[in-house]
Amino acid sequence: CIGCGACGRVCPKNCQTHVAADELAT
Repeated sequence: CIGCGACGRVCPKNCQTHVAADELAT
């Protein structure tokens, strides 16, 4: 997922965590 908005669709519970992971992955 890219950003909290896009990630919210798939993993709203871990939105914050996923955003941080995406930032590092990018």
